[in-house]
Amino acid sequence: SGVKIAVQSARIENDNDMPITLNAIAVGDYLEIEGSFTGPGQMMAMKIEKQYPEQDEIKGRIESLNAADNKLIISGITVNISQDAWLEGHDDMRISIAQLAVGSYIECKGSWSGPAEFTANKIELD
Repeated sequence: SGVKIAVQSARIENDNDMPITLNAIAVGDYLEIEGSFTGPGQMMAMKIEKQYPEQDEIKGRIESLNAADNKLIISGITVNISQDAWLEGHDDMRISIAQLAVGSYIECKGSWSGPAEFTANKIELD
């Protein structure tokens, strides 16, 4: 947007509130920046959050789960769990794939990677 942003004291994190370095941000990334303007076209950032662009979402009960292959099935749709996916349990606590179970209701955010195939970068256990 043409605004010069000072980042020296900013907290930098991904959209799962996990700390990341400035090197994890690349040209073209979507960012949400909180801070204050220090002059025309200048801002001092307090928080920078790297966000994923608009994501697709699917919800449902886990029909089958293969933790070793990072895959599960919801309503006949294969969900590939990306290596850096955020898995969230109750009370917004991070969990492992081993804590998911057949029959659990989940919400997956990510993108379609093929017919009846979805790649999730975030899974929330409801």
